Amino acid sequence: MRGLGGPPHPHGPSSAWISYNGNMFRRSSHSVWDCRYHPVWATKRRRRALRHEDERAYCERLLRRVAEKYDMYVVAIEIAEDHVHVCTEVPPQLSVGTAVMCPGCPATGIPTATRNGD
Repeated sequence: MRGLGGPPHPHGPSSAWISYNGNMFRRSSHSVWDCRYHPVWATKRRRRALRHEDERAYCERLLRRVAEKYDMYVVAIEIAEDHVHVCTEVPPQLSVGTAVMCPGCPATGIPTATRNGD
């Protein structure tokens, strides 16, 4: 997966990083946390819908935009032709359901992309 190397990315002014026994955690005003999820989305009938690089790049931009909207951080992402892997850090204030919500759902406010403008 892309993105696993390099320094930790600050989550923003709402949280700070702390180190304990060599592990990095986030700290907010009332909690210390490290909530990571690894959702995997597959296309319908595992159809190879993400064949072109521009489609994969658009999918990655879309997932990062949704993560930013909900104050999440994408640690790593891998997009194959028929499925998508995402490793993301999620603040404890968000439910798992909100964290793995599909892009294009009405609650995200981001329209679903259609191929060839259909």
